[in-house]
Amino acid sequence: MTTILRLRPDVAACDMDDDPGGGPGARARGEPGGGRASDARGSGSGPGPGTGTGTGTGGMVLLDERAGRYWQLNATAAHILRRLLAGADRDGLADELAAGHEGVTREAVAADIDALVEQLTNARLAEVVRAEE
Repeated sequence: MTTILRLRPDVAACDMDDDPGGGPGARARGEPGGGRASDARGSGSGPGPGTGTGTGTGGMVLLDERAGRYWQLNATAAHILRRLLAGADRDGLADELAAGHEGVTREAVAADIDALVEQLTNARLAEVVRAEE
């Protein structure tokens, strides 16, 4: 499936130097006190990251400037988001990630990618511009 994803105009992204929890499985997390959408939580306040999506290999922070909340993505979720924002194909990305982690199936990775996209869109941080089967 091809999913074209973009961050909403009022969302700023900043790469993090430290990985908040890498490894297989895409997760977004925040500080206590925020709302919760599946594995993703936002915080009532947070750092003031710069704009742009960066090209780092660690985690990422997304700042919802409209709501004043931030979301912290682990390295895997940040990698997936960077690749989707750059136009990567979901199925190809799932194949790549599954091949890099022994015992992780392509189907599980594809489900994680879909769940991350759903979390980001439900939180109004990103929007799907086009999705094709």
